[in-house]
Amino acid sequence: MISSSLTQMTGHIPHYIVVIHGIGDKCDGFSEWLQGKIKSEFANTVLRISSNKPPEDAIHFCEALWYRVTQEDQDLLWDTVFPLMKTRSISKTELAKSPMSLLRRLKYMTFFRKLVVNFQGDIIAYIGSPGANKYRLIHDKIYQAFEACAKELFAKAATPQSPVLLTVVGHSLGAVIASDILYDALVKRTRWWPPQLRLANMMSLGSPLALYKLRYGSETDSFTKTITMQDQNGRWINFYDPQDIVGYPLRGLNETYQNAVYHDKEISVGQWWNPWHFILRSTPFNHNLYLKDRTVAKAIGWKAALDWLQTNRPDLELMLKSEYEHYDQWVKKTGNWFSSIISGRNMG
Repeated sequence: MISSSLTQMTGHIPHYIVVIHGIGDKCDGFSEWLQGKIKSEFANTVLRISSNKPPEDAIHFCEALWYRVTQEDQDLLWDTVFPLMKTRSISKTELAKSPMSLLRRLKYMTFFRKLVVNFQGDIIAYIGSPGANKYRLIHDKIYQAFEACAKELFAKAATPQSPVLLTVVGHSLGAVIASDILYDALVKRTRWWPPQLRLANMMSLGSPLALYKLRYGSETDSFTKTITMQDQNGRWINFYDPQDIVGYPLRGLNETYQNAVYHDKEISVGQWWNPWHFILRSTPFNHNLYLKDRTVAKAIGWKAALDWLQTNRPDLELMLKSEYEHYDQWVKKTGNWFSSIISGRNMG
C-alpha cells in the first residue's frame, strides 16, 4: 500500500465531465444536483479502492449551455403570436396585478404550448434552416466546453500518451447533439480535437437519438456510422425509462449501434421518496428526472473514479481489472423491479 495520501498528490491528471442539457430554457446550473452526487460517488470509490481520498481537483465539471441559441427566437415568436400574453412565463407579482392573465393562459393551454415551443422549436432549429445556421451555432456553444478543457490541459501533466479522460453526459436532445459533435471531431475530423484529451465515456440520458434514423430511411446501409470510445475501457451507456416517451434504446437499431453502445440501461428515474418524483416517475412527464436520479449519478461517478485511478495509479492495474468487471456486471443488472416482473427477467 502506498502510504502517502492522494490528497497530497501533485501532478495528477484529472477526469473531465462535460454535461450537455436537453430541450428547455433557463438551463444555467441544471446539473448541480447530479454533480454533487457524482462527486460523492467518485470520492467514495477512490477511497474504497486506494484507501486514500482523491485530490479536491481530481474531477472537473463543465456545463455546456446552448439554450440561448434558440431561446431568443422562441420568445420572439411567442410574443408575436400571443401579444396579450407577453413572455411565456409570468411572475406571481404580475399575476396578482392582472388575475385575468391566468384565465387567458389557462384558456390557451399556455403551459403545454410552452412545452411544444421548447420541444418542437429546438428540434426544428437544430435540424437545419434556410436562415441562421442554428446547427452550427449550437455546436459552437458545445465545443466551447471542450476547448475550455483543452486550455486547462496545458497546465496538467497530460500528454497524448497519458491523456486526460473525458466523460460526456448528454440529456435528451443534448445526447443527440453530443453524438453529432463528437462524430464531427473524432470520425469525420472536421473539427480539431486536442490529442491530450481522450473520450472515455458517453452517458446518454433519455435520448431520442433512435428517432433520427427516420431521416435516413429503412435501408440496411443507412445510419451505420457513429462514435466509438477512444479509451480501451470506454463505455457508452444509454439510460432510458419505459415511461419516458422521449427516451429510446439504441442497441437494437443495427449492428453498428449494437457494437458502439455498451448497454441500454432501463431504469425508473427519479427519487421514490420524493412525493413530486413519485407522482411523475410513472408518467410521460418524468423526462427531466434523469438529472435527479441516483442510479445515473452512481454510474457516472463510479466509472469516472475507475478511469481516474487507471490514469493516476498504474500500480492498481490488477485490482482495477476486477473493478471494471464488477462495474460492468452492475450496469447490466436490471434495476427496474417492475419491468423485470413484466418481462420475466431475473434481477440477479
